[in-house]
Order: sequence, then C-alpha cells, then structure tokens
Amino acid sequence: MAKFKAFWEDNLIFGLATLLAGVFNYLYHVVLAHVLGPRQYGDLATFLNVTSFLVIPASVVTLIYTRVGKYRRQNAYAQSVVLWAGGIGLWLSVWLLGKSLSRLFH
Repeated sequence: MAKFKAFWEDNLIFGLATLLAGVFNYLYHVVLAHVLGPRQYGDLATFLNVTSFLVIPASVVTLIYTRVGKYRRQNAYAQSVVLWAGGIGLWLSVWLLGKSLSRLFH
C-alpha cells in the first residue's frame, strides 16, 4: 500500500510540475510573439521545434538512468558506461552532421 501511495504522490508532483511548465511556456510564447514580430518569431519557433526533435533521445536516457539507479544490480555500472557511451556517440553524430543539418534546415 505504501508503494501505491508513493506512486500517486510522485505522479501528482510530476503532473503539477508539468502543468506549471506548460503555463510558463504559454506565457513565454505570447510575450515573445509580441516582442519579436512574425518573421523572427517564426525563426525562433523553427529553432525550438528542431531542438525539441533532437532532444527526444535525452528523455529515453534519463528514464533508463532512473531505472538503473532505482534498482541496484550487479551490472548497473556496465549499463551506466554503455549509456554514457551512447550519449556521447549521439552528441558526436549530431556535431559531425551539424553542417549537413544546417544546410537542410536553412
């Protein structure tokens, strides 16, 4: 029963934090839309969309880290090393493909 209660408490905290982040995100876009104007706001929106697309693997890595950290296993260290190597590999691939991505989205 304690695990069930902790589960719902954690989800309530996460849900409220997500809601608050969404409200501030909305306000951020309303203010910037008025300050920047249509052309510059369009550039910003494109940049934010591309960035959010490239950051999708980070949430997967974070989820895996929480699972590895939550349960002590014999091979947790090896899993952490593999995850770090994967993250560095992903970063290097984006960095190496930066010029191609720049030409593609420009």
